[in-house]
Amino acid sequence: MMTQTPVPPEPNDALAAGAAASVDTRGSREVRESVRTCVGCQAKFSADAEALADLHVRVVLGPPEGENRPSPVAVDFAGGSFGRGAHVHVRPSCLERACRGGFARSFKRQVTATPKSLAQQIVQAADLRIRGLLLGARRARLLAFGEEARETVGTGKATLAIVAVDAGASGTKGALLGAVHEGRVIAYGTKAELGALFGREEVAVVAITHPGVAAQIHCARAAADAVSVLARE
Repeated sequence: MMTQTPVPPEPNDALAAGAAASVDTRGSREVRESVRTCVGCQAKFSADAEALADLHVRVVLGPPEGENRPSPVAVDFAGGSFGRGAHVHVRPSCLERACRGGFARSFKRQVTATPKSLAQQIVQAADLRIRGLLLGARRARLLAFGEEARETVGTGKATLAIVAVDAGASGTKGALLGAVHEGRVIAYGTKAELGALFGREEVAVVAITHPGVAAQIHCARAAADAVSVLARE
C-alpha cells in the first residue's frame, strides 16, 4: 500500500481543485460554458451537464496501427490527454453508433473500436478514478469510517457514502437507510478491498465529507454502471 503523506495546509481547496479535473469539468470558464456533441446520437449538451442522462467520456485518437491502417481510440476518462478528442454518452446505444461511424466522422479518418472494448475501458478507468479520488480524500482527511461515517451522513456533513458489496444488511442500517433512498449511497468493492485501499484490515462503510469529491465519485460509478452489462458481454 502507498505510504500516507503529510497533509498540506488547507487541503480541502487543493483537493476540490484536483477533483474539478474530471471527465466532465476541467475548471476553466471556457470549458464550463462550452457545448459538446455526442458522436453517437449527435445530441448537444453543456460541458458541465449534471444530469445522469448526459454523462459522457472523452475519447482520443491513438497512433495508426500501420501505414494506411485505421487508428485505435482510447477513453480519456480524466479529460487530460493532449490532442483532438471526441465525446460520447456512456450509453450502449451511443457507443454502438459512435463505433459504426461517429468516431470516423469526428476524427476524419478510419478508426478501430468496438462498443464492448470502449465499455471495458470506461469501467476500468472509472475504477481507477474512484480509487484515486478516495486516496486523495484520505490524505486530505475528508473521509469518515464506520459509525462515524453513518453519523456524518445522518447529519448531512457527508454527501455520499460507500458501502462494501459484502457488508450485508448491517452496511445500510440506521442513517444510511434513508441515504440509500436518496441516492447518496453506492456499493463499491469488498470490505477487504476497501481495507487494503485505506491500510486497514476491513472497511465496510466510508463517507466522503467533501461535496466536490463525492460528486466526482458518484459520476464515475454511474458511468461504469451504465455500460457494465455491455462490458461483460
